[in-house]
Amino acid sequence: MTTATTQVYRTSNVFLAPAVIIIFSVMIVALSATLILQRAIGAISSSEWGFALFVFVFVAVMLGAATISHHRIEICNQTAKLVWFPAYRKTIPASDIISVTTKRVSPWRNGLGIRLIGNATLALMNRGGDGVLITTTDNRGYLIVISNPQELAETLRRVDGMIDRPEPN
Repeated sequence: MTTATTQVYRTSNVFLAPAVIIIFSVMIVALSATLILQRAIGAISSSEWGFALFVFVFVAVMLGAATISHHRIEICNQTAKLVWFPAYRKTIPASDIISVTTKRVSPWRNGLGIRLIGNATLALMNRGGDGVLITTTDNRGYLIVISNPQELAETLRRVDGMIDRPEPN
């Protein structure tokens, strides 16, 4: 009995720029110090402490998640899997893909992270630059920024090869 081994093509993880990670980390530390200082000097009363702690934990968790976030695309078994760690995974069957192109995006215009950027397009972008734009049969777009030009070209080639095109007559 033999087992078939399926090869998975996986792009490198794309993280936030180091400067952004440092800024977010400093914000977490500064927020912690501010909360402790405010409590120590009595600016936050005992009745307000629970709410202040809740807000701090929420903001710290969001900033912490952003500092470790990354995205990639995996292609296997006629599917394209989009991953934005820690919160999102989407598997797109090849039968749902109608086109694939490149698109350049800017974090100054579109922001960072996982976001809607218009025209029913969901973008996974921890950095700006060129990405793979996959359009599906339901007219939704999925944009994945890939920072390595060779990986961008290879991803385009692989996704394009998954598209079912009618034979010419």
